[in-house]
Amino acid sequence: MTRVFVVLGILAVWACGPIDQSGSPGAGGGSAGADAGVGADAGTAAGGGGADGGTAAGGGGADGGGVSGAPVADCTGVMPGPLGTPVTATVQHGGGDVCWNATTDLSGNVAAESHPGSLGNAWTGRWRIWSADGHERGDFDEVGGDVNGQQEGFQSTKGNALVMWSATGGEVRRTPLDNGCTSQALPSATSTGTVVIVQCGSTIKARRFDGAGNLAASADVGTGGTAAGVIDAQGRALVVIAQGKGPYTARWFDANLAPASGTFQLGASGASQPMVRPLVSGGAAVQVDGNWVAVVRSAVASADEVPAWLASHANFDLQLIRGGNAYALIPRAGARPHNALDLVAGNGDRCGSVAFPADGLSMGYDGTVIGFAGDGGCTHSWWSGLLR
Repeated sequence: MTRVFVVLGILAVWACGPIDQSGSPGAGGGSAGADAGVGADAGTAAGGGGADGGTAAGGGGADGGGVSGAPVADCTGVMPGPLGTPVTATVQHGGGDVCWNATTDLSGNVAAESHPGSLGNAWTGRWRIWSADGHERGDFDEVGGDVNGQQEGFQSTKGNALVMWSATGGEVRRTPLDNGCTSQALPSATSTGTVVIVQCGSTIKARRFDGAGNLAASADVGTGGTAAGVIDAQGRALVVIAQGKGPYTARWFDANLAPASGTFQLGASGASQPMVRPLVSGGAAVQVDGNWVAVVRSAVASADEVPAWLASHANFDLQLIRGGNAYALIPRAGARPHNALDLVAGNGDRCGSVAFPADGLSMGYDGTVIGFAGDGGCTHSWWSGLLR
């Protein structure tokens, strides 16, 4: 959905961990009603705010979960009702293991991993799959954090290949990637399919796959250091490349990975892995080192200033919810509290916060909210389709 990968050394993937296990105020619960303001003047002290009402997540009920904030007009249908009783499962794990990542497919199947904490950033782990109602369905192994839910099942890289996994963990399709290169599978705002960024030395390549795991397009997309990308709501891919001490560069590509814009610079410089997230109706937002540094309109070769509602959420991930019409802001390491989502309408109006009885949160592609708790974060509670 902020996580750790074996590929490209990045610290973020769509809808997955890792959670920050250092705890939150009242571990397993939030403070009641402290974050109820909404609308144009609704900024709070918990992580900023401002004239547009942007704020970090907060609030909750005395039982550790609840909704705060009365909706404004543009927030109709964004806030959920009562949370209800979650489904809970514990990932099988050994001593010293941690469970940093969890996600879902669009059919509500939940996938969560465990791996030895001693592996640090260079980890792969075993992913286990449950049905929405908590029945274990299968597993797949030796996979890092770049697992992306499809209509039913998941796609990820494994070694030098893109693999389509069934909802029971079986290998449906394996497509070789470039030998001797690093690769990372990244998500699509159109719900299915994956764009894989492949780095071979300083050459950056992209491979686009459909929802069944078939290779749909392939192209060289630039040169530089580490890179990331995303398929936006209009089906275009934005690729962002770190350029060492120079400015990050970006370029749009169409469904066939033909250029849809010229190459342009973003308003930040550096060598660290960017994170790219899709925006409502198209375009993308770019985060570097926890800070949102640019938003880019689809197929436009220039970066825009980050709106205040997003700029105020350093160290938060961003996910489309409600059929791609609104946003959930998900706290990651460095954000507080760890157990609440901030929900924002597509126009940037803050709608409110939802707190959960958990130590950390992730989200699935179908709007399922997944909590992390217990030893190594390996006990997961989930609220299926809560923000669908």
